[in-house]
Amino acid sequence: MQPALAESWESRINDDGTETYTFHIRKGVNWYTSEGTKYAEVTAHDFVAGFHHMLDTQAGLEWLIDGVVVGGTNYYANGGSWDEVGYKAIDDYTLEITLEKPISYFMTMLTYSCFLPICDSFYQSHGGVYGVEEYATASADTNTYTFGKSEDVASQVYCGPFLLQKLQKDSEIYIVKNKEYYGALTALSGYLIMARTPTLCTTMQSPVPMPVSPLPFPPVCSTRPRLTVTSISTPTFPTPPAPPTLAV
Repeated sequence: MQPALAESWESRINDDGTETYTFHIRKGVNWYTSEGTKYAEVTAHDFVAGFHHMLDTQAGLEWLIDGVVVGGTNYYANGGSWDEVGYKAIDDYTLEITLEKPISYFMTMLTYSCFLPICDSFYQSHGGVYGVEEYATASADTNTYTFGKSEDVASQVYCGPFLLQKLQKDSEIYIVKNKEYYGALTALSGYLIMARTPTLCTTMQSPVPMPVSPLPFPPVCSTRPRLTVTSISTPTFPTPPAPPTLAV
């Protein structure tokens, strides 16, 4: 397990049988717009914001924390208090996550999307609010809630090794290297386009990623990097089958 946005961490077993992980967030890492303009520093509050937002939206990831994070299920499923959820920013650079019980594989779960941060200040400046019912009401008004629009790359900010500069549904994703990324980027150069070929999608019923250049990129290289990195691998891309021959 290698440090990423968390420089270090430790855990302790509590008297009530729960387990608390304390993560020390890397200082000096920033959020950037799609064009590479610095927006704000990444803090522990952004991890709390991401987790809170994930539970509020109930978009299909929340079940991953059932029986894991203290109070999480009760919050989103039963109207429980957020104050009782074991996901706290102790200060700008200290994040505490309390588990219902010790889970030996918890550190590997930090690669799940439900633990990714969002920029709290950016989210709220684009109409974002917290609370299950509050979010449902706010997000219904697309004039005031403008965060994370599906094809608007300017409606999000990024802190990973890539900046998203173009996104067209069922067509292409265009990303460029974030030159201000805190980690090593020696193996990442140039641009990368992930495209879908309509004919193949129709025939195979699944998208086929087609990079312009074969860049090695680890599974943690998203626009919102994880607390820790577990592995780095170079992806392989399947060769699409030949189109069927029609009998005449």
